[in-house]
Amino acid sequence: MQKKEAVIYGVRTGDTYHYVGKTIEKVKANGRLNNSDAKRQYHKKSIRKVFVENQNAEVVPIKTVDNQDWYDEKLVEVVAKYGESHPLLNAQWMLDGKRGFWEGTQGYWQGKERDAHTLQRLSESKFKRVVQYDKEGSLVKVWKSGKEVAEKVFGDYRVVNGAGETSFYDVLNSRTMKTRLRYNSYWFWEKHLLEYFGTIPTRLNLGLIYAEEQKVRSECMKKIRALRKNLGQRRYTVIHYNKDGSIKTTYDNTSHAAYMIRTSIKTIMRLCNGILINDNYILRYGEKTTQPMNLVYPRYKARGLKSTVVRVSKAKPYLHTRTRYGVNQYEGNVIIQTYESIEDCADKLKLKPSTVRRLCRNEMRLDYNNYPVLRLGEKRTVVVEK
Repeated sequence: MQKKEAVIYGVRTGDTYHYVGKTIEKVKANGRLNNSDAKRQYHKKSIRKVFVENQNAEVVPIKTVDNQDWYDEKLVEVVAKYGESHPLLNAQWMLDGKRGFWEGTQGYWQGKERDAHTLQRLSESKFKRVVQYDKEGSLVKVWKSGKEVAEKVFGDYRVVNGAGETSFYDVLNSRTMKTRLRYNSYWFWEKHLLEYFGTIPTRLNLGLIYAEEQKVRSECMKKIRALRKNLGQRRYTVIHYNKDGSIKTTYDNTSHAAYMIRTSIKTIMRLCNGILINDNYILRYGEKTTQPMNLVYPRYKARGLKSTVVRVSKAKPYLHTRTRYGVNQYEGNVIIQTYESIEDCADKLKLKPSTVRRLCRNEMRLDYNNYPVLRLGEKRTVVVEK
């Protein structure tokens, strides 16, 4: 069995390393991280900004190791690149094989005195205050931590592998006001409001914030549209096959095929996907190619194409049925005779069917002409031949 390998990589600008990590994917050497990669891997805004905006930031593969040994190898690189200045203060201690209580050793801070900076950082990481605004933008409450909101409002706080998880953290890290609105309130980290306003506003101008977001989105879409117009768009070609499997012709895209065949684009897509089968138009998608944007073909009258495959109905044959009741003849309270139907009873007792029905419904006097005691019996369904 082939061993899984991992790549220890670093993100740096010049000689300064900002991050050392590992991946089992192929590392794009000397490649600049795009916005989506940075967002997925680095959640801290200040660090992500370095990767996204710094043109000199590059991803450098450091070494390839066995996937089982990646953590120790990462610690080696952390110590080598940062020494004592890295935020992972206990890197050397962990590298020496002291992982903590689960490996039979004491914690890193056992017997050590925490300095003021460490105490402040620990306090900040434990209690990051959250600010709540109502739907009108008025200040509602300042919560002491995100965990408190997740437990009392969202109700989905849970601990997984030693780390707290809740959907509330995604709301707090959202970039739009719409996704910050949960439970009829807008939610923010207090430090983000302090960084932006310098204080905690008692009221937010929601209309202005939404208008600013729309302006940013519009500018972004203008850039994207202009870029797409220059680069074109990726679309599939459509291949038209003969019945013997040879290629008859190739169309640029579904719109081109619809124009040449004089049918709708939806019909072309159904033919390509095999939903519609027509022996005269055997179409399949080809390769994806870069084509000019917004190709316009002359207007035409689209015609429908029908399937050339004989459809076999899967419906069950319809049977004409009728409901029939049996007739029971009583003497006292005991059944002395059973007839299959009202007609059968009328034939054997030399009575009219209407008379039998009236007797079964107790609509006739029994002492008149000495009629027998009759009642409807079991109901059954019979097939009627037409």
